[in-house]
Amino acid sequence: MSSIEHNTGRTEPELEIAEYFVQTREGDLFEFDIERPIVIDVGEHELIQNIYLDDKENFRKIVKTGIVNALLHYNYTETDEEWEYFKESIQHDISPIITFPVNIKLHNIKAEKHEGKIITFNSDIVSVDEKETVALITRWSCLECGGEQTTGRPVLKVCQFCQSKDVEVKGIVNSESVQRVLLREPMGEAKHSTQQTFVGEIHSEYVGNVYMGDRKKVTGIFRSVPILKKFGNNQRNMPTIDVISLEPADKIRTVLPTPELLERFETLIKEDRLVELMTKSFAYHIYGNKDQKLALVLSMIGGSSEGESRGSIHVLLIGDPSTSKSETAKKVINVSHKAMFTTGKGSTGAGLVMGMEKLADGRLIPQMGPVALCHKGHVVIDEFDKMDEKDRGYLHEVMEQQMISFAKGGKYLRIPAQTTIIACANPKFSRWDEELSIHDNLPFPASLLSRFDLKFRYLDRPNYDLDTAIAEHVMKMRDGLPSDLLTEDEVMAFINHARTLTPKITPDAKKCAMDFFVKLRNNKNNPKDSITIDQRQFEGIIRISTAYAKFHFRSVVDIDCVEKSIELYKSSLLSFGMNVEDGMAQSGIADYHAKNATNFEKREHVIHKLFAKLADPEDQLVVKSDLMDSIKDAELFDDEFKMEKMISRMEEQGTLSTRGNCYKWTG
Repeated sequence: MSSIEHNTGRTEPELEIAEYFVQTREGDLFEFDIERPIVIDVGEHELIQNIYLDDKENFRKIVKTGIVNALLHYNYTETDEEWEYFKESIQHDISPIITFPVNIKLHNIKAEKHEGKIITFNSDIVSVDEKETVALITRWSCLECGGEQTTGRPVLKVCQFCQSKDVEVKGIVNSESVQRVLLREPMGEAKHSTQQTFVGEIHSEYVGNVYMGDRKKVTGIFRSVPILKKFGNNQRNMPTIDVISLEPADKIRTVLPTPELLERFETLIKEDRLVELMTKSFAYHIYGNKDQKLALVLSMIGGSSEGESRGSIHVLLIGDPSTSKSETAKKVINVSHKAMFTTGKGSTGAGLVMGMEKLADGRLIPQMGPVALCHKGHVVIDEFDKMDEKDRGYLHEVMEQQMISFAKGGKYLRIPAQTTIIACANPKFSRWDEELSIHDNLPFPASLLSRFDLKFRYLDRPNYDLDTAIAEHVMKMRDGLPSDLLTEDEVMAFINHARTLTPKITPDAKKCAMDFFVKLRNNKNNPKDSITIDQRQFEGIIRISTAYAKFHFRSVVDIDCVEKSIELYKSSLLSFGMNVEDGMAQSGIADYHAKNATNFEKREHVIHKLFAKLADPEDQLVVKSDLMDSIKDAELFDDEFKMEKMISRMEEQGTLSTRGNCYKWTG
């Protein structure tokens, strides 16, 4: 050890760490790269354990200094010109990862048991405050005698020369960067689903390198920091974690398939059985809904972010109550590598995206919500229709620009949020009213609807055969997952592997998607109030096609992928009673027979045709009673009340205007 001691002159623990690396981990010194931190496990050697037990609070500084000394000894001698330059360049930037065994969960931390003790736990970083500095060494000057002294204490009350209390700060000799972060317990570890939150304080190289949304394994000292304001006669303290070490948490689920499982998936792809098996295995307790399940799996795989185009595939499930929408979507949480569940009724826009958190000392800091925390993950929002319109407005930027802009409390942030939104909702009047148009049934505006790449309507209608099949499936699934289906871990492994693929779309596939979109958009027979076919729908088809290629482990997005994605997209529109064959974006109502008209748009079109037959060639007027009789003869309605309701609504919309005892078509 003499060579290192000669070069460094450091105290014994640092020398022991340096010697340990030179003798035992020479490969780390040889391959050292500032961008690839050296990892040290506290339990890897008895020497490391003893140093840790002797001085837990300064252990990280000891290790860091020891590694710097070892690198200097390994690469240079003290006489080298580069010695000081190298030392200066790495001693602040080097950031070793020290792994500690997790020994506690956040909800189990108690001041009575853990004050001043080192603890290790998993945590989400939900907020990061501004950078600050604290003085390590301060130079003071006495105004009475003029004497100067240097101290490590933050406050000097008495001059050591003349005992005067009239002292002031002359300057900061040495300081350290610090930053406050908000540490929140991961939902998977929370007791009774109630997440505990603590303030953490990070130092030196961690400052500026920790970001909101990170999940870390945190090692720190539990301290009670006094709050300036008092509560009655008692001095209250703010529980704080003085962070010693941060390392990537292994709790983020990145399960990948084993070689055997991967081979099984490839065999299923060759036999064209993977879609069938995957849709049966995902949310296996839910009968049917194959296209909806496939849409959710493709959404979890995602497309590819290219240029300014997003890769997230947003999905909306809307329809009657008790149709398994929420139960199906909730299963995303179990198989996604990063996902959270929330409800529209229990969420505000600030809580869902980002808001301000008031700490115990009165300071306000920004805090991330589920949408921001699940960057490159998924958020399932149930009861989406119960959200206030203002709160839903927070999602517009996230769903399209994949960013969160936050300006509040004097703080401006703009952070990435490539989060996929999966929403479940009921119609405006709880159940879908087929007498109304699609948009009249929707509880949110068309601008938000267009951001969903796939949307499916659920209807609850009595059907003897279907009801029997559902009941039999429910009874069968009470025995658990059938042995021939994939487990949730296997589904997760499949999705994680598919997400890593980057297929490129071929020119022929691009043309196929473009032809379909142009034909769909330029349909002149689309009724009013239909689902808008805009540019976002075309980009959505590309995203779905890319996800389909990933699903089948393909290196390119070919015509087959586009055609399959078009079939799924058509299925989503068909669920709303729309006909998309031959490029029709809505029902092909030009030749639609009156008796088949079952919703508002179709009936309005049929009434228009009846009106045109009855209209006077000169003034284009139709006697009201004649129009009513013609509608009755066409058997458009079950009873007269529904017919009168329809006519009244057309009058309110301005489609029909009254001229005495006649109508004029003004729609």
